[in-house]
Amino acid sequence: MPPSLRITNLHAGYPDLPVLRGVCLDIAPGETVALLGRNGSGRSTLAKAIMGLVAARGCIAWQGRNLVGLAPFEIARAGVGYVSESRDVFPALTVEENLLLGARHGATWALEDIYRRFPALRERRHVRGGLLSGGEQQMLALGRALLRDPALLLLDEPTEGLSPPMVDAVRALLTTLRERRTAVLLIEQKLALCLDSAQRGYVLDRGEIIASGAPATLAAYVAARATIQDWPADRGHGVPP
Repeated sequence: MPPSLRITNLHAGYPDLPVLRGVCLDIAPGETVALLGRNGSGRSTLAKAIMGLVAARGCIAWQGRNLVGLAPFEIARAGVGYVSESRDVFPALTVEENLLLGARHGATWALEDIYRRFPALRERRHVRGGLLSGGEQQMLALGRALLRDPALLLLDEPTEGLSPPMVDAVRALLTTLRERRTAVLLIEQKLALCLDSAQRGYVLDRGEIIASGAPATLAAYVAARATIQDWPADRGHGVPP
């Protein structure tokens, strides 16, 4: 099946600070792809480059269209959703107002779907976003992105600050997204979650892809090469803490 997203020879970064060097990556329709790597490897920069938030050159082909040079709102309108690690909720707006900002007419996700999946948001729907805990803000950012009904969703550390039951909710959400044929790029420090939820993955180190393959292949690579130095204590798939 031809990929929905194909990144070729991507260079990206910040003024006087190049980060990504010749990255190549692809995601098929409905596929969840994990992007592994230690802190500072360039994973978040890759997500920002796809969304047009950092300077980039090369090709980010999304459904046959090169996203490089487009504004973030144009990329969002093209069906790309983004949940950043900073969450980016609007602090002066209520939970429900934040969610409705993301709602798109005719989307398959509705407000009630978000409240059913994240009950804490229903309970706090009249509370301003700036008064939420970090975990609640993360749920809010996820819900707002879903209401845009993206065909490609970039998730940067989606379980950060979440309790174990909410981590399980994110795991279930990833299953639902796969069933709905939503392509996902998953950046996550919980290695077992990545390898359980993704069909394939890449390892990024110092701005370059150094390995790729099925979850078992990546787990063996990480264990054998000890490329990733700062994984949290997250046992599973033979990967040491």
